[in-house]
Amino acid sequence: MDRVSAAAGVSKQTIYSHFQDKEGLFKALIERLTLACFQSIFCTEKLHVEPAIFLRQIAEIYLTKVADNPDYLALLRLIITESQNFPELAKLYTQTVVLRGRQMLSQYFAAHPELGITDPEAMAHIFLVRWYPT
Repeated sequence: MDRVSAAAGVSKQTIYSHFQDKEGLFKALIERLTLACFQSIFCTEKLHVEPAIFLRQIAEIYLTKVADNPDYLALLRLIITESQNFPELAKLYTQTVVLRGRQMLSQYFAAHPELGITDPEAMAHIFLVRWYPT
């Protein structure tokens, strides 16, 4: 928290007032780094894009905008490194990123019966399992 407050140019108390605790700060960081990406991928007009194009776009976005993002990679390394000591960080990441992404992709699969996917949730898990450690 000392480093965060120093980098932000505010007191530690200001950080705690805004985020309540370290978990609140961490959640805000996860949301900032990941949810905007999900929202751009799963916006309403993209849900009607042909599946082959849509799924390729998801892969390209992940590989070019997420995997190459040094802030996201640093966050992921932190989660992996600290998950032994702070399992709630890994749980929060899983709930905020992994499960939300899986749910959105599952809904996309369910909305496209032409794909012939009988279990959209399982297919979403398979599609995303290589990108998000669980």
